[in-house]
Amino acid sequence: GRESVPTRTPYSPFRPHVESMLWIWQVRTGMIMLVLGSFHLMLLMLDIFTPLYGNVAGIESISSMARVQAGLWLPYAILLLCVEFHASVGLYRLAVKWGADLWFSRATLHRIEQVIFWVILGLGSLTLLVLAGLIDPPLAFLTEGASP
Repeated sequence: GRESVPTRTPYSPFRPHVESMLWIWQVRTGMIMLVLGSFHLMLLMLDIFTPLYGNVAGIESISSMARVQAGLWLPYAILLLCVEFHASVGLYRLAVKWGADLWFSRATLHRIEQVIFWVILGLGSLTLLVLAGLIDPPLAFLTEGASP
């Protein structure tokens, strides 16, 4: 059979540190995005060509809300988390690759990456909660009295 090698020994060639773990998780989120993104694109194509959710064919807010309220909030929440993590880590790695660590320390760049991650994840989660119908739109008062 196959030998099982312990991953953390003093002699192992791979010693995980923050940058290696970020890369590994970026690969993992990329694989998840491939599956869920394909699912999302197929649903959008069905919406464009058939009235799967809603009354008319095409992408509209009513069909998007119906899709999320029908129980697809969970795959979209996972997709949101994976896309945001993948993008923020990618921006961090791009900044390091192109020499931004000459102006800022890597710890500072990592903090900037974390701020970007949490801000965009918060906005995306708020949008997903509104689409799921769990909370009212926070800026709905801006559209009151507007003609359709």
